[in-house]
Amino acid sequence: MVQTSPNPVAVLKKDLKAERIAETQKVLLKHIHTVLNPRLQSRNDVHLEPERHNAPYRWSFRNGYQLPTFLVGHTTKDSGSTHFKQLVRQWGNLSFAEHAEMVDAIEKGDMRAVRAEDWDDKPDADLTEPIEETKIVIKKDETEEEEEKEEEEEDEPLEPVQQQQQEPQQETRAERKLRKLQKKVELLKQELENERQTSELLKETLEKERGVSGRKDVQWLKERELAMKKDEFWMKEKELWMEKEKAWMRKQEQQDNPSNSAPKKRKRREE
Repeated sequence: MVQTSPNPVAVLKKDLKAERIAETQKVLLKHIHTVLNPRLQSRNDVHLEPERHNAPYRWSFRNGYQLPTFLVGHTTKDSGSTHFKQLVRQWGNLSFAEHAEMVDAIEKGDMRAVRAEDWDDKPDADLTEPIEETKIVIKKDETEEEEEKEEEEEDEPLEPVQQQQQEPQQETRAERKLRKLQKKVELLKQELENERQTSELLKETLEKERGVSGRKDVQWLKERELAMKKDEFWMKEKELWMEKEKAWMRKQEQQDNPSNSAPKKRKRREE
């Protein structure tokens, strides 16, 4: 009999799958050890099911993250009707993206282990509510609240005496607004830099997977890079708008205080 050599692509895929599972299990095991230290010592004790009988821990979720699941159909012999049951995907059936999302959820705290003795009688709301029904409360920044208060104060009509007192304050208020805008731009720049670093890490990981099962991930990475370029273009537009805003505010200050702007022009001419 002629012995056929194993398919190298299949062998590589199997090795990558085993490596991926080992990395994810390592992250989950490390997290569980911090919660149940030192009760769990084996990787075989790490399970993905939300609840297990006599288990020392359970998984809790928030921010809409849920374990990857799949449907299994069962047809009854008598009626011939099919019933579907939703089961949690096991290690061997998770895709690269699902492994990455799970590790990311652990690092962000959206997926965490809870001690058995800390269990409540009621199930977690995050386990029962679908993603669409989760409520997200957006809190206003302190800077936005201050800006709203300042705008309300500006809208109130002032008496002539108060207007004279408020003229020097209007200059500092304009500078304060510019400073807040600059802070927002700096924060946006930091977010873009973090996104760029994440994209670079994904590129390195995808280079290992490109020949096996990374086509969808490569496409997703291209879309992500395109979105990054759009964000950079938007940042440039924001900076250009800020320059125009500065020029407009200087012009307004000169119009409001022509006596202050005239000596400056004379000094420049003398120089």
